[in-house]
Amino acid sequence: FQVAFQAVKVLEREYGLAKGSETALKITLQPEWNTGAPCPHVISSEEKTFLIYLAREIDPKWDGTYVTEVDSKSKEAKPLVLIEFKNCYIYKFGGMNEEVWHGHPLYERGLEGNSAHRIENSDWLKEQKKINSVHPSYKEEYWSKYNHFMLLFHDTMFECLAESYNVEVHRDSFENVVKLAKVRLFGG
Repeated sequence: FQVAFQAVKVLEREYGLAKGSETALKITLQPEWNTGAPCPHVISSEEKTFLIYLAREIDPKWDGTYVTEVDSKSKEAKPLVLIEFKNCYIYKFGGMNEEVWHGHPLYERGLEGNSAHRIENSDWLKEQKKINSVHPSYKEEYWSKYNHFMLLFHDTMFECLAESYNVEVHRDSFENVVKLAKVRLFGG
C-alpha cells in the first residue's frame, strides 16, 4: 500500500506541475518530527518567525507495549528542532489535523501527512501579491523571493510565506528553546 501511495503522490505532483497548478512538493527536514506528539510551538514577531518541534527519536527499549507521554512543560531535555523562517511575510498555525488531511485541496496534488512541503504555484502567494498590488510602489519582482512552506503535524499545521529557513537541533527543554527563540527575537 505504501509503495502504491507514494507512486500516486509522485504522479499527482508531476501532473500538477505540468498543468501549472498549485502543487505540494515534499521537502526533507532533518531531523523529522515525532509523529505522535511533535508539540509544535511558534514564536514570532514582524521580523522573525521560529517553529519549534520535538524530533523523532527511536527508543531502543520500546517493545510496542507502552506509550511515552510528552509534556512540553517538562524540564526534561529532549531532542528539539528550532527552525527560523527567514523574512517570513505571513504564517498560519493551527487548524487541520490528521483526521482531515484528505479534505485539503492539495491532498490530491501531492500533500502528505506528517510531512513538510514547499507549495509550487501557490494560490496563497498569488493572493498576497494581488492584495499588495494596489500599493503605489508595488514591484512584482519583490515577491519572487518568497516560498510557501506547509508542515503537517499530527494535530495541527504550520504554513508560511518566507524566503528560506534554517534548522538547528538542541537537546534541551521546550522552555529553554523557547527562551532561545525569544532572545533571538529581542536581542540580548
